[in-house]
Amino acid sequence: MSEFKISGFADEISPEFSKQIEGFKKLGIKNIEPRNIDGINVSSLTAEKAKEVAAILKENDMGVSSIGSPIGKQKITEDFGPHYELFLNTLDVADILGTKRIRMFSFYLPEGEEAVYKKEIFRRMRELLDAAEKRGITLCHENEHGIYGDSPEKCLEIMKEFDGKMRSVFDPCNFVLDGFESYPKAFNMLNEYIEYMHIKDGDADNCICPAGMGIGGIPEILKELKASGRGDMMLTIEPHLQVFSGLDKLSVNHEDLKRKYAYNSSFEAFTAAYEALKACM
Repeated sequence: MSEFKISGFADEISPEFSKQIEGFKKLGIKNIEPRNIDGINVSSLTAEKAKEVAAILKENDMGVSSIGSPIGKQKITEDFGPHYELFLNTLDVADILGTKRIRMFSFYLPEGEEAVYKKEIFRRMRELLDAAEKRGITLCHENEHGIYGDSPEKCLEIMKEFDGKMRSVFDPCNFVLDGFESYPKAFNMLNEYIEYMHIKDGDADNCICPAGMGIGGIPEILKELKASGRGDMMLTIEPHLQVFSGLDKLSVNHEDLKRKYAYNSSFEAFTAAYEALKACM
């Protein structure tokens, strides 16, 4: 039997790192996937700031499950040079924070022009992967709206292109919102490549909801993973149940992230997402 470990995007509780830590300690969550810290994206942290963050995490007995980077959230028509430099800094941040995983994406491209840019997308991803492998860090691709790897088929193509060296961050909700079947279709296609999961759900009305309240198949997926014997699996809570500081930077189409579930505070929203995950488990 496999076991689950819980992590989360603590910036959905607060932009302030001290309050992120405070919130996770209240909930008993021992891991974090840093994304925005005190108003700074994790990939842009200086070495000095990253060391400060690492010291605070150690003091609070917390680990970093993965770097929630924006790498690959770039238009394929834009200059890759500065983005690659940002990635090299992200590798340094990962080393300082003590994690061997970085979440990334497969570039935004003009609609209907996949064939035109496919070669360049894979070239850039190969360059990122080569640099990460030299540092002993695993790149984990997340399915996301508007990027090359938005569908189960495209995600599988990416996994095969890089011989499984690039892994999958499986996000059921993102598949649902893009009109794809998360379970069983997408899960069965990508199962062997899944490194960890982002936990949020989507319903038939294309609305984000807590885990198990939508059609993402989260309870069924967790049941299969638990029975698989494949080892521990990290589950990163990403509620998106209430607008929070920085959401406009996370999605090019954030206006279509409808919400039926409203909460009095970000902490209350995160708590609801955590309790829903525990119920699914």
